[in-house]
Amino acid sequence: MESETEAVRQFHGSSKVSREKTGGGRANRRDFQFTLFHLLMLPVLLPILFLLASSDPVSLVWTAPDKGVDSVAFSSDARYLAARLTTRRTVVPFVLTETLRTVQLFALGGNPDGQMLTCSSRYDHDFPGGGHSALAFSPDGRTLAVACDSKQGGVDLWDVQTSRLRTIGTEGSPCFAVTFLGTGATLASVGRGTVVVHNLVGGERQHIAITGFQSEVIASRDGKILAVGGGCTEVWRPAQPQLLFRPPMSRSVSISRNGKMLATASPGGVYLFDVGRGKLTSKYVTSGAAVVDFSPDGRLAVACGTRVRLVDVKTAVALPQTFTSSATGLTSVTFSSDGCLLAAGGRDGSVTVWDTNTGTQRYHFWLREKSWGAILAIAMFGVWLLVWFVPSMRRKHKDGRRTYRSGG
Repeated sequence: MESETEAVRQFHGSSKVSREKTGGGRANRRDFQFTLFHLLMLPVLLPILFLLASSDPVSLVWTAPDKGVDSVAFSSDARYLAARLTTRRTVVPFVLTETLRTVQLFALGGNPDGQMLTCSSRYDHDFPGGGHSALAFSPDGRTLAVACDSKQGGVDLWDVQTSRLRTIGTEGSPCFAVTFLGTGATLASVGRGTVVVHNLVGGERQHIAITGFQSEVIASRDGKILAVGGGCTEVWRPAQPQLLFRPPMSRSVSISRNGKMLATASPGGVYLFDVGRGKLTSKYVTSGAAVVDFSPDGRLAVACGTRVRLVDVKTAVALPQTFTSSATGLTSVTFSSDGCLLAAGGRDGSVTVWDTNTGTQRYHFWLREKSWGAILAIAMFGVWLLVWFVPSMRRKHKDGRRTYRSGG
């Protein structure tokens, strides 16, 4: 009798163990199927996260830094600072890309972060653009001119106070750079192989044929001397028009306020020319590509790497004062009309403004807005991880408790 009872106990014990083993096998299969489902869903989820992380989730493209802040400009009274950010947008990964130009206007006041007053965006599919003089304020500081290097081209004229937009055409040609001449009644724009002088009052246009490709245009204070660069460099008298001379090719150009000195920047250094004689006077050697701008008192700002150095034009020797930026690389530089402020744009999308008298940093702007798409993408990825790991950990915890009880 006792032997039969022991046999029954052994039978029920073995059945219980077999059921536990079977249940454990089923749980393992469920874990495997659950993990396999999530792994299969990963290729579907990643493109969605990729699109949501874009700065513009509506257009479903990915935005990445390209040339950074390639143009900065002060208003005549130094109350406003305009900056243009160039970013590369990927519509179809590895297949289709486009370039987005974003212009932001900041009010320089007590707020160290500034204030964005207006924003203009244009797309460019075929033309490189990116001139350092793509922005220009009128002499009275009321109008901001923005060069549009899209296929249709044109120049956007923004009223700083009212944010009203007026567009003047460039006859279907992309516009890479703009500058006001004299009192601001005329505006010069540079495109592919031509400079167009626009009469903003009467509407007349004057075309000046130039050689090669240029992406910059700069003028003296009185508007009598005009220089184009960013490629083949030429110096003109726009009134005749008359070509004065052709310096070597340059990446950046700047002309002094009185129109007597011209500075061109190339990877090998910065070259200084006498405009009246058309001859090279001196050279300042740099360690890499640089951008330049003249101050009102005739000093030259040379931005290279992460530093801006002031150079004596007569001796081509760097002055002791140096301005250092936290940006990964400086791509543009400009002085205010009174020379008290110096601004430089970086490749990382930031703009730094210094006080030239004290050498201290006054403002630091970022031309990147908060991406709610990126925040949503991170949240979705976090939810996906929780849905994957939490049920698995709970099942493993229950299996551990069941094993402990059966062992006890």
